[in-house]
Amino acid sequence: MYRKIAFQNIATSLLWQVATIVSGLILPGLIINYYGSEMNGLLVSITSFLSYITLLDSGMGGVVKAELYSPLAQRDWQSVSAILGGAKYFFRKIAYLFLIYSLCLSIGFPKIVKTTIDIRTIVILTIILSLSLFAEYYSGLVNKLLILADKKHAFYNVLQTVIISANLGVSVLLVYKQQSILLVKFFSALVFLFNPLILSYYVRKKYQLKDCLKSKKFELKQKWDGLGHHIANMSRNNVDIFLLTVFFSAKEVSIYSIYMMILNVLNKLLAIIINGSDAFFGEFLSTNQRQRLKKYFSFYQFWYTAAVFTFITTTIEVIFFFLEIYVRNAAGRGYLNQSFMVLISLAQLVYLLRLPFMNLIFADGRYKETKRYAFIEVGINCICSAIFLFIYGLAGLALGTLVGSIYHLIKIMRFYENFYFKGMWKMQVIQFVLYTFLGVTSLFFVSHFQLASNQFYKWFFSALLIFLFNSLLFALFSFLIFPKEKKKLFHLVFNKRI
Repeated sequence: MYRKIAFQNIATSLLWQVATIVSGLILPGLIINYYGSEMNGLLVSITSFLSYITLLDSGMGGVVKAELYSPLAQRDWQSVSAILGGAKYFFRKIAYLFLIYSLCLSIGFPKIVKTTIDIRTIVILTIILSLSLFAEYYSGLVNKLLILADKKHAFYNVLQTVIISANLGVSVLLVYKQQSILLVKFFSALVFLFNPLILSYYVRKKYQLKDCLKSKKFELKQKWDGLGHHIANMSRNNVDIFLLTVFFSAKEVSIYSIYMMILNVLNKLLAIIINGSDAFFGEFLSTNQRQRLKKYFSFYQFWYTAAVFTFITTTIEVIFFFLEIYVRNAAGRGYLNQSFMVLISLAQLVYLLRLPFMNLIFADGRYKETKRYAFIEVGINCICSAIFLFIYGLAGLALGTLVGSIYHLIKIMRFYENFYFKGMWKMQVIQFVLYTFLGVTSLFFVSHFQLASNQFYKWFFSALLIFLFNSLLFALFSFLIFPKEKKKLFHLVFNKRI
């Protein structure tokens, strides 16, 4: 059963991530080339500032899912309803506060951003971009958490694929018809409003829930302990944009956002592997299947790590050639920044490596024990990024993020070693060292070849060949150095339990 659900999740997640990647690559490029880098940077900044309101949810999403695993496994609908009631009451309060925050931001944002775009456009854009986030907090988020905690990822993934594809179609059509950016973003917001409506309908039809709001006094455990992790995730994605918005201009924000867009493509691809793992961890923990959890986690963490190194290595090797096609006059606009590219890619590598450990820890509800690591990472990230920014520019931002990410990874791995499965850290460290050596070797080898960068399809096939080379390189040495993991992989492929 677990294998079937896992493959359904992976297949539908692949569709979702492909749609997200295609949309994420097409839309920013269209905005830069049709409306300018300044407009793209402005949209990124507004979206980033709007997301600060999510600090108020205190990381409740992960806490709610952790609370739901046990009653869902027992089909205890009364407890499920009570948990959802407490969550819905909490999130609706945030939705109302978000309305106030959005209005204040629409008035104050034009005064802090350095741009030539008129104030009226900035105000209207802020209001439009806030619509879908308000709808998510008001009704969509609780239903999403229930569906994911119940391992119904397939339905959710398909829905997201449809919504993203529809948004892409509408946006591209309006851009090519040379409509204003305000109209493009307004219709985009309308498309995303369908998401919470459909989720609400699905939950009403599929689950035997009582009136959730009557359970609004239900107290969720560790509600505030999730705050540190939530702040850490937010700061990692938004502190850099905040600093660039305040101290530099929208153009620098646009440059930063394009690199992060490309790295987020990797996140989406790797999410195909990681999708739904927390729900499995939660079920194994709640039913005390420790040995099965150990086998599942070690297999999943090992091959996920191999995939992370493969993707990051390939990205560093091909990203500049992509930007020369993606952005007109990329070099002249300042998009080809080698030191920034390497540092931000390494920061993303370190961040991705800790995700399997974080998924296990969150599934076990250990927010309180690990929140201090998240707070310290925030401090390191903010202080180092602010200092290095004025010394090294964009590269300084990436360096600050890298330092904070390294600290968090080390602490989380030590926590995992102490509270879960002792003795596994040696293999993980050996794996990290081996893959780092292989990555450097690949970079040295590929640097002797010139990629085709005048047309996208030529670049794509060149990049695909490099990716296949890296995949074979990492897989071959993984088989040679770690034969037990090879055996587990073959067992899975040939329809045997891990």
